[in-house]
Amino acid sequence: GEYGVDGDSFPDPFDQGILEEEGEVEPNSGIFHFRTYLCRLHPDFAASVEEACNAEDKEQRLGPISSRADEALKLCKEARSGSLTAQSMCDHGMAILNRMYAIRLGSGGLLLYNPQRMCKRAQAWIARLGGDVRFVVSPARGHFWGIRSAKRAYPDAKLIVGHGAAKELRRRGFELGADEVWHDTDEDVARLKAALEPEGVVPLPWRGDTSARLMLLHPATKILLEADVRYCWSELNLSEMSPWQAVSIGNLAGGVGEDCKPRKDLPRYQYAWNTGKRADRPCMRASLEAVLALDFTRVLRVHGAFTLLDADTWRVGARREWIDWL
Repeated sequence: GEYGVDGDSFPDPFDQGILEEEGEVEPNSGIFHFRTYLCRLHPDFAASVEEACNAEDKEQRLGPISSRADEALKLCKEARSGSLTAQSMCDHGMAILNRMYAIRLGSGGLLLYNPQRMCKRAQAWIARLGGDVRFVVSPARGHFWGIRSAKRAYPDAKLIVGHGAAKELRRRGFELGADEVWHDTDEDVARLKAALEPEGVVPLPWRGDTSARLMLLHPATKILLEADVRYCWSELNLSEMSPWQAVSIGNLAGGVGEDCKPRKDLPRYQYAWNTGKRADRPCMRASLEAVLALDFTRVLRVHGAFTLLDADTWRVGARREWIDWL
């Protein structure tokens, strides 16, 4: 099945004690992180495993990790049959790792970036931080599953959802108010700035992008928060990962080099989503160039292991994967 609106269609990892970490990204930063797993079979990754394992050019495509394809395919079949527990999916790297961030606003309230399912442990974490939840921000089209749950938990919070995520929610029967959805217009971008900049957060919508990704800049710490802009796959050594992770990522990244590293940082479906006929490629390029020129020194992502990435390294990757191609 596909994603539920707020995670009701797959096992809740919190019920099984699967929680990696939580805390402040650095002392006195006012930015807090909460890492969760969504224990379901991601359709893009599952399709990638099956495609790679059944391809005639499997050895050429997967290179030094092609010998792990049979094991990856076996795990895929077990997951499709529903025989894997949430813990087993986490152990094999099959669960979707996400990170929710809470930003302390100038008014003392909180902004939630990339909200997750608001189970009791997530709400307890937010309660310990203190302050009212004032904004709930969906960072990209594919990050919509925690919106309804967050709205139920914090009904007075203002939703900020891009038109891409709003479309996904609408398909699942959840309607948003006109003032809760932003579109790629000067008027809506000005509305975002008017709401967030007085609170010490700068909204950075990626203009021209059909996924309606929204980055945030926290000037006080010079930290940029982003979702699905860079996955940093080229920094991974696939020989050190589980068969499922190695094969799925290697294939989605356009193949595996002799050094056991993915050939690209971004999955192939990202290009398909964001460079079709409706995407404004020159606008995407100019918008991202403007972000790269801003004054930030570190980057936080919603996927992957928790780390404050060096901004210059992130910029180099963004140019290689997006600017030089767009």
